[in-house]
Amino acid sequence: MKMTFNIRTAAAAALLVVGASSCTKNFKDYNTDPAALNDEQSTSLLQSTFGIMAQNIYHNYQTAVNLNCDGYAGYYTSPNPFTASNDQNYGLKDSWDAGGFTDQYTYVMAPVAKMRQLNLISTHPDAWAIALILQVDAMDRVTDRFGPIPYSKAGTSVSAIPYDSQQQIYNEFFAQLDTAVSLLTPADTTTLAASWLGSSDLVYGTSALPDAQWLKFANSLRLRLAMRISKVDAATAKTQGEKALSDPGGLMTTPADDALFQQSGGRNNDVWTVASSYGDCRMGAALMTYMTGYKDPRLPVYALPVTGKKMTDSRGAGAYAGIRLGTFVSKDLYGNFSGPNTNTFFQQTSSQWLMSAAEVWFLKAEAALRGWNYAGDAKTNYETGVTTSFQQWGVSVGT
Repeated sequence: MKMTFNIRTAAAAALLVVGASSCTKNFKDYNTDPAALNDEQSTSLLQSTFGIMAQNIYHNYQTAVNLNCDGYAGYYTSPNPFTASNDQNYGLKDSWDAGGFTDQYTYVMAPVAKMRQLNLISTHPDAWAIALILQVDAMDRVTDRFGPIPYSKAGTSVSAIPYDSQQQIYNEFFAQLDTAVSLLTPADTTTLAASWLGSSDLVYGTSALPDAQWLKFANSLRLRLAMRISKVDAATAKTQGEKALSDPGGLMTTPADDALFQQSGGRNNDVWTVASSYGDCRMGAALMTYMTGYKDPRLPVYALPVTGKKMTDSRGAGAYAGIRLGTFVSKDLYGNFSGPNTNTFFQQTSSQWLMSAAEVWFLKAEAALRGWNYAGDAKTNYETGVTTSFQQWGVSVGT
């Protein structure tokens, strides 16, 4: 058997040697996918990729976000029963939830991996910084929902990819933000305009100094992540929080700093799509109860009033009513309940928030309560967060 194997092996090797002389000169052609983009073509498309990545943080918004996270947070509930068991009535539906896991690998992680392969850090370091910020923002949403996920080794194998612990993932997030902040912190502040991305930057592309805005976003995102882990790793949370609070690049402070992405390429605002186009989104009872109970003047900006009286609501037209998550629903019974106000900030082409300055002030308030350095005064931060939110939604604080 050994002799037979050796003879066959030798014969195969001889055939390879004979064939080598005829195919070596065409080796590159034979091993190049004619349908794939080459590196030069890929580089030419990178600019447009940035805007798409920002938008795709909300890819498959209805099933990946609106029909689960939005409901559990108390923001929105659907009047559509869909199927007998789904996320809206606490029967998790895998076909809905899967998009919140896989989409960010396809639409964010994969493009960033291509940028790394094309050595974007050397050719356009500020753009590479922005890519890292978008990746951290996208993947934090994934790990916070699913726990351990493939991260550090993602894309290295087609068959088996190890999962990282959340502690490992967060440490990687902070390291990536370190890189981003370093690349966006120039010695000469006049270089803070990311001219290469231009209008392809759908978040800060219209700003006079977009890199400076991205730097504030990076620091604010670090503060958010630090607060996320403050009850499980207080030491790391404090270290990272203080790093964000003390960075010379600053944090988001006013609505002008908010990270919003514009719509492009025929894309519609996701809340408008599910609320107006599909009729599948109404306000959550929790949010409406708080806002009506406290007579919050942002209410008519957030939501539309009930449109006519139904058997399930005795308040009738003009009132605000939300749907309780988990209740038996149908569009006949609940379709008239308050929905997001598609005449204000949820119009068809309205931009969408990734992070707001109001959130940052509330994070600073909690940081102050936790005794973190550079956080300032908790009461001042909290009240500034309230007034900043009112500014964000275009509502007067009044008295």
